[in-house]
Amino acid sequence: MSGDTTTTVVSYADDIETRDSEHDVEDARKQDRKLRFKLDLFFMTYVVLSYTLKFLDQSNYIYAYVSGMQEDLGLYGNELTWMGTIFSIGYIIGTVPTQLLITAIRPSYLLPTVEIIWGIFVLCMAAAKSVNTIYAMRFLIGLFEASSYPGLIAVMASWYTPRELGKRVAILQSASALGAMWAGYLQAAVFAGLDGSHGLPGWKWGFIVNGCITIPVGILGYFLIPDSPSNTRARYLTPTDISFASSRMAKVGRAAPKGLTRATIWKVLASWPLWAFILPYGFWVINGQAISFFSLWLKSTGRYSTVKVNLIPTGGYALEIFTAIFWAAISDATNTRWPVIVFSGRKLER
Repeated sequence: MSGDTTTTVVSYADDIETRDSEHDVEDARKQDRKLRFKLDLFFMTYVVLSYTLKFLDQSNYIYAYVSGMQEDLGLYGNELTWMGTIFSIGYIIGTVPTQLLITAIRPSYLLPTVEIIWGIFVLCMAAAKSVNTIYAMRFLIGLFEASSYPGLIAVMASWYTPRELGKRVAILQSASALGAMWAGYLQAAVFAGLDGSHGLPGWKWGFIVNGCITIPVGILGYFLIPDSPSNTRARYLTPTDISFASSRMAKVGRAAPKGLTRATIWKVLASWPLWAFILPYGFWVINGQAISFFSLWLKSTGRYSTVKVNLIPTGGYALEIFTAIFWAAISDATNTRWPVIVFSGRKLER
């Protein structure tokens, strides 16, 4: 009899332990969903807005060129090509120094500040009376935009696990296509509604509107970028959220950020995926630059109005958004990276 009682007590204790364990797992799942919801609602909203505007400000010169800037400034040589090249020079120069700065300055201070600065330079392009002013502003915009992509990726990787990161990086990447689309829609609307207003041509109004949108979004970044779980000051996260974020990132091998050392630099430079990534990414960028000149070809045909020249290329960018999110969802669902990259690349090749 006493043996049966002991067995019953042990069984009952095991049931309680199992229920407690299941309860803990369910609580963890709820906390996980709650944390991701907050990050997606606040931080990813800023990511999409900021990166959309980065590409809007990066590509708006092409839409301005086909909307009257060419004629007003007498640009009939290789000036358009040089505008892109000079931007790239500034971007290359600014990339490494800004990433070194981000190890010493909070991303929530650095990234919004550089966004506000490049927004001011976009505004200054509206005052251009010669191509030399455009060249100078394009260089400075590239210099300050250089921190955006790697900086946002670094913050995202501090909060999202590998299984969550693919879709969100795809959303970030899709924002570049959204920015290029928006540049076309915005320039078409501005040209149709503001061309000649207050004595300014439509292409100048395009730069004014772009800058006036970029600066407020930059200010928003001071409040929405969460830095990292070890030093966040985001008001939308509770102490429980922060503690849970730290523990879940530790489980996937992500440690708190540390100061940059010589050993770290050599470790990065000796990493073969870094060098394997550079070449295909370079080809992807070249492809994107080629597509951006589609508007110039449309104008050269003489068959389309200025508004249509700005609108027609946006269809390709819409397709880019869909495919980027589609392949990223497959990558996250299967927890694979390189097979998806290779397969999607082969489909593109065909």
